Amino acid sequence: MAFAAVALGAFGALALSGERWLGAITPIGGIGFLAAWALFVAAAVKA
Repeated sequence: MAFAAVALGAFGALALSGERWLGAITPIGGIGFLAAWALFVAAAVKA
C-alpha cells in the first residue's frame, strides 16, 4: 500500500504543483504496487 500512496501522491503533487521532477517518483510507486500484487497472487496460488 505504501508504494501505491507514493505513486498517487506523486501524481497529485505533480498535478497541483506543476513540478516536473515529481513525475520521476511515480514509476517507483507503480513498480512497487505491481510487485505487491504479484506477491499476493503467488501467495494465493501457493495456499
